[in-house]
Amino acid sequence: MKKRRVQHVRGKVKLLALLAGVFLGCHVSLRAQDTIRVDLKLSRVPLDEVFKKVEQLTDYVFIYNSEDVQIVPRVSLDVKQARIQDILDRCLENTSLSYEFKKNVIIIRKRVLKQQDPVIRIFGKVTDKKKEPLPGVTVKVKGMPLGVATDLDGAYSISVPGRTERLVLQFSFVGMTPREIVYSGNNEINVTLQEEQAKIDEVVVTGMFNRRMESFTGSAATFKQEDILRVGNQNLIKSLKNLDPAFQIIENLEYGSDPNRMPTVQLRGQTSFPNLQGEYENNPNQPLFILDGFETTLEKVYDLDMNRVASVTLLKDAAAKAIYGSKAGNGVVVIETIRPKSGELRVYYSGDFGIEAPDLTGYNLMNAEEKLAYEVQIGMYGPSRGLITAYDSYKKVYDDVVRGVDTYWLSKPLRTGFSNKHSVTLEGGDERMRYQFGLYYNNVAGVMKKSDRSTLNINTTLSYSYKNLLFRNTIEFSRNWSRNSPYGNFFRVYIIESLLGSI
Repeated sequence: MKKRRVQHVRGKVKLLALLAGVFLGCHVSLRAQDTIRVDLKLSRVPLDEVFKKVEQLTDYVFIYNSEDVQIVPRVSLDVKQARIQDILDRCLENTSLSYEFKKNVIIIRKRVLKQQDPVIRIFGKVTDKKKEPLPGVTVKVKGMPLGVATDLDGAYSISVPGRTERLVLQFSFVGMTPREIVYSGNNEINVTLQEEQAKIDEVVVTGMFNRRMESFTGSAATFKQEDILRVGNQNLIKSLKNLDPAFQIIENLEYGSDPNRMPTVQLRGQTSFPNLQGEYENNPNQPLFILDGFETTLEKVYDLDMNRVASVTLLKDAAAKAIYGSKAGNGVVVIETIRPKSGELRVYYSGDFGIEAPDLTGYNLMNAEEKLAYEVQIGMYGPSRGLITAYDSYKKVYDDVVRGVDTYWLSKPLRTGFSNKHSVTLEGGDERMRYQFGLYYNNVAGVMKKSDRSTLNINTTLSYSYKNLLFRNTIEFSRNWSRNSPYGNFFRVYIIESLLGSI
C-alpha cells in the first residue's frame, strides 16, 4: 500500500507540473505579443512597406497575397511605443483584410464575412453640370476590391458587404474631376461631376495669340522646358533637332565645328533653286524665328540661354502664312521665355562644361615611310633630276624617316576645346509687381586652334498687373566676342597645306 501511494503522489506531481508548464507557456506567449512595442513614422506608403518596417523592428514575419495588399490605400502612421495589434487595426481599418498571429508569423488574409455582417446595396445616378447622364463612370469602394461602371443612363448599383463605418465611394471619369462621397446611411447617392479645368491649358502658342489644341487645324509641335533640357544642353537649336525630325540642321563639312559659323536650319525642306542663298542676306530656306512675339535672328536664338525658355512651338505647314505672311513659308519657330513668378526671392544657378574634340578617323593618310616609298615608286628621285641631286634629296628624307620624323599634318591646327556655360537668375515679387534679373555667360572653344566664341547676356524683366491689364518691361543687353582660327577652315588645311605640303 505504501509503494502504490508513493507512485500515485508522483503521478499527481507530474500532472501538475505539465499543466503548470502549459499555462506558463501560454502566459509567456500572450505576454510577448502584448509587450512588443515599436515606433513608426511613415507618410503615404503602401501597406507592404509597413509590413517590411515591422519585420525590421521585430522578429515577426508577414505572409500575405500581394494582389490583396495592393488595392489598399496608402497608409500614414506616426506612433510611439504602439503595440503590433494596434498598428494592424489602424492599417486594416475599413478594408477587406484581417490578420492572425501564429507564433512569430502574422498572416494577412481576406476577412471572412459572418452571417450577421450586413450587405448594403447602394445605387444612384451620375450626371454632369447640365444634368446629362454620364455613361462609363467608374464607381469604386475605397479600400475594397469592389467597383462597377454606370450604364447608358448614368445609373449604377453596387453591393457592399461587411462593416459600413466610414464607407467612401469614389467616382472618376475621363475629363472630369474625381469625387469621393462618404456613405451616411442613405442608400441612394446621386452625383454630379464637374469638368476638369486643367484640360483648358492645352493650347498652341502662335506668337500673337494662343489657340486651344482641339481648335487648331495646322501642323504644330510644342515642347516644354523639361523636354528641351532633357535631350541636350549645348544650345536650343541642337535640342530642337533631337526633339523633332522635321527640324533639320544641314551639316557643313567645310567649316566643321567652327563656333562662329551659324548652322543651316530647315523646317520645311529646301527650295528647288539651291543657289538662291547668294542672292539673299540670309538663307532663304531658313524658318522664321519669333521670340516673345517679336521676330528675331538665328544668331539670337543660337546664343539664347536655354534655362530662360518656357516653351517652343514649331509651326510646320503653310497655315502659318496666314499669321506672319510670306516670311512664314518655310515654317515658324515660336519661342516663349519664362515669366517672373510671385513669392519670395528665389535664386537659380546652372553650370555646364563641355569638350570639343576633333574626329579624324575618316582620314587614312600615308605615314612618312609610306610616303617616301610612294615617291620612289613614281620616280621623284629618278635620273631625270641628276644622280647626285636625286641621291642627296632621297638621303635627306630617308635619314629623317629613320630618325622618327613622322608629322601628322592634319592634327597640327587642331586641339581639344573646353567649353563652359553659366546662368544665374533672381526672381520674386507679389501678385501685383514681379521682377526678374538674369546673367548668362557662355564660352565655346572650337577644335581649330585660336577659334572661340563668348556670349554675355544681361536681362531684366519687370511685370505689373492692374485689374485686367498687364504691363511688362524687358531690358536686355547682349555682347559677343568671337575669334577665328588663323588656319581658316579645315578644308583649306586638308587640301592646300596637307596635300600640297605647304606647311
